[in-house]
Amino acid sequence: MADNAFNPYVQLLKAVSPLAWLPLGLYIFRDSEQTGVVIIFIFSMWPTPINTAFGVAGVDKDYLDVANTLGASRMRIIFKVVIPAALPDIRSGLRISMGIT
Repeated sequence: MADNAFNPYVQLLKAVSPLAWLPLGLYIFRDSEQTGVVIIFIFSMWPTPINTAFGVAGVDKDYLDVANTLGASRMRIIFKVVIPAALPDIRSGLRISMGIT
């Protein structure tokens, strides 16, 4: 559900060249050093949320069913089932983002 809501915006903003953000950043921050940091952040951040969404979508449905059957709360399912199952993909996204930076 969240994927359907956010994916179009992610795909739209991901396609914008980092150099296209430069004039906007210079106008907002009026400092080339801060603008450079923001441009690098914008350029390198995309692999992390994309891989995180991929990892969360790939969590085995059986794990979620077992957690629901045992009466786990939504937050407990997130922290004890979803995040550990998606952690390899999250880590891969962070590694790619650090490599881009």
